[in-house]
Amino acid sequence: MGLWHSHDDNHFLLNLYRINEERFFEYYNHHLNYALENNLISEEDFFCHVWQIVQTRIKHLEIQDPFSRNHAIHRQSIEKLQQFQKYLHSIDQWNARPSHIVIAEKDELIQNQKIEKLNAELAELNQYEVSLKILIDDGHLPTLIDVIQQLR
Repeated sequence: MGLWHSHDDNHFLLNLYRINEERFFEYYNHHLNYALENNLISEEDFFCHVWQIVQTRIKHLEIQDPFSRNHAIHRQSIEKLQQFQKYLHSIDQWNARPSHIVIAEKDELIQNQKIEKLNAELAELNQYEVSLKILIDDGHLPTLIDVIQQLR
């Protein structure tokens, strides 16, 4: 099956709901291999297509009436789709997911690197920490001020 005919996305998702997380790799690759062998789409385009199908279905399920009798099924479906999205995230070698997600991840990475750099600088400064404080006897304050002025 491909994912480009009428209701094939429904078929793909219905089967996805039934499989365990450990089989996501096998399931995704089965459909990817079919698409590649039949020259239907490139690997990156396939990834984007699957990501969009999953994202669209999550959005659809999230707006459903929370008081309907299908609410429990919708919640389970959302959870399964989010697990699959995590799998897709782990194999995204093109940063092909929506740009706002990729940008947010890159911003977080940059922020973490800045924090690590600041922590390293702080650790370097801490190695010069003073073990004893200077004791200034009465009458010697002008001498200290003179030393400080000379350091400028």
